[in-house]
Amino acid sequence: MEQLSFQYPIWLVVFCILGALLFAALLYWRTKELDKDKRWLKPLLFFLRFLPIMAIASLLLGPLLKKLIQETKRPSIAIVTDNSRSVGTWLDQSGNQALHTNIGALSSGLGEKYDVTTYSFGEDISLLEADTMSYDQDITNITSSLQYISDVYEGENLGAVILATDGIYNGGQNPLYASLPSNIPVHSIALGDTTKRKDASVQTILHNEVAYLNDEMITQVDIKAINASNQTLLLTIEKETGSGYITVETRNIKAQGNDFFATEEIKLTFKEVGIVHYRYRISSLTNEINRSNNRKDIYIEVLDARQDIGIIAASPHPDITALKQILEQNKNYQVKLYFDNPSSSELSGMDFAILHNLPSGSRNINSLLTSLNNRATPRMFIVGEKTNLTKFNQVQSLITIKGSRGSSNDAQGEVDGSFENFTLSETLKSEIKRYPPLSSPFGEYTSNGSLQTLLHQRIGDITTDFPLLSFADVDGVKTAYLLGTDIWRWKLFDYLQNENFNLITELIDKTIIYTSTKEDKRKFRVNSNSNVYLTNDNVTLTAELYNNSYELVNGPEAVIQLRDAEGNSYDYTFSKNDKIYALELGKISPGSYRYTAETIFNGDQYTAQGKFVVREIQYEMYDLEAQHSLLYALADKTNGSVTYPGQISTLTDQLLSSDSIKPVIYQNVITKPLMDSKWLFFLLVVPLILEWLLRRYHGSL
Repeated sequence: MEQLSFQYPIWLVVFCILGALLFAALLYWRTKELDKDKRWLKPLLFFLRFLPIMAIASLLLGPLLKKLIQETKRPSIAIVTDNSRSVGTWLDQSGNQALHTNIGALSSGLGEKYDVTTYSFGEDISLLEADTMSYDQDITNITSSLQYISDVYEGENLGAVILATDGIYNGGQNPLYASLPSNIPVHSIALGDTTKRKDASVQTILHNEVAYLNDEMITQVDIKAINASNQTLLLTIEKETGSGYITVETRNIKAQGNDFFATEEIKLTFKEVGIVHYRYRISSLTNEINRSNNRKDIYIEVLDARQDIGIIAASPHPDITALKQILEQNKNYQVKLYFDNPSSSELSGMDFAILHNLPSGSRNINSLLTSLNNRATPRMFIVGEKTNLTKFNQVQSLITIKGSRGSSNDAQGEVDGSFENFTLSETLKSEIKRYPPLSSPFGEYTSNGSLQTLLHQRIGDITTDFPLLSFADVDGVKTAYLLGTDIWRWKLFDYLQNENFNLITELIDKTIIYTSTKEDKRKFRVNSNSNVYLTNDNVTLTAELYNNSYELVNGPEAVIQLRDAEGNSYDYTFSKNDKIYALELGKISPGSYRYTAETIFNGDQYTAQGKFVVREIQYEMYDLEAQHSLLYALADKTNGSVTYPGQISTLTDQLLSSDSIKPVIYQNVITKPLMDSKWLFFLLVVPLILEWLLRRYHGSL
């Protein structure tokens, strides 16, 4: 129903009426041009003039038409069904194939009174369409599903949530802490079986994701057995090789009690680089139904981070012992000391060379540097009082020191804030200023523009431009320069201040790590987002091709061949994305995969190889004992209920008769100016036209 209102006080309408009366009266009160025999004519014309004038005047008051619209919104109900493997296993074992039909009948029955939407969930939640329940989800996240419902129905008239699940969750937090709209009951349909069946399982394995070559790792495996009292379980650890699995260790475990749990420690040794696959298996029990949880696989990436470091010194010095002790704290460093030039075989296996006080007055290192350059071996010069500066200036061209032999300055270190090749901890930055001075050669220092300085020399209170610790990269070979000896003082000071050598170790380790890291100069590279994927991950490979100026190009086609552990091969062609290549493999079967990618550019063929592993998700089959206690707790928290599959019809009746689920009446007021109404035009025009016709006909015009 429409109502009329004004933007201005309604009593002003009186003036509109009076004004219209006055205007019409002035026009017709004393007129003598009308037919005197028709007494009705003058009042009619008076009214026909009064009406539009009064209406036009009233429009100045901004009249509004208000219309009240009432809409009734039916309550909504969300049915959320567990689509995980644990539910599918229970359905297969119990033969309860009518579940989907019963839930469909529940939806149809409630649809007579409510707006019903059905969802399925596993790791994620999605709308459920007809006959799409596959029960193949590897992860069950009840909390995220309830949170999704909360977000979707925020501000809506949600009457209830029906959750069909076995209560087993292995993703997200406890569903009891899920955020739901207030006063929304969760009615659960309890699926699965709570019976404690005979079962032996490998629960969890604690291990590091990364190990180093020749390292040993202690892994902890949790073993669980139900209704297997006094039975002996055989734990077998197997390692995958190119020809199959080999047994690494076996162990007999005697189950004590019907609810047995034990943790075993297994030591693994890594003798090869790459991704290593281990399988932990527990023997099956007699009449055991669920044998899927008797095995668990782990993948460990083994890296070869070993470095052979050679300290080549002019003569014995306390620095040498200090450096050797610091470096040997890192188990990946193997340190050897040389007072003579190493042999050719020793140099071939050397990953990093430290040249202490070399070249000296009595010893040239030209041939040594030639061998290091031929092998592109990164190195570090430690320049001190016994270094022959003339020879030093000749064997390298990055730093020139002009000074008298044997003269030195006491120089402390000052960190250069613009150095960006690596970062030092804030503690080291503040402490290094207080470290005792090193003995640096006295003289004039000059360097070319490629030198990057981490520490400058501070002599007394003056910070100079002279480098104390600097780095350079020439043709891909990095060189570090420590222009001062007596670093043993830093090690001793660090211990006196902190009772450890952590800060000086940080400085030396980062120096060697940066200097020994070689730049990747390959022109064709293939990268994987991860070395280990899960079966629910999308596998993506990218490739990069560089021209002679090391600019990214992707003109030629790039192909790749993927091979699994069984020898099956699959050929793909990379798609071109901006200036790189990309390949979306999507979700693929678990196993080990190797790939070989090829492309031809400017007549040259380039090849890149690699491997990755897709690991099977085994969460759903760890424990098939339904957690109905969780569903009861959730119902108690939300004032809901728990129903079993055979009682779904009673849930329908319960919700249809519920007084707490009510429709919501929405009222909307629509307001529009009266001037927008089309009928107003006729109200104004028709009287005026009629007046004009009557006056003309009766001789007034």
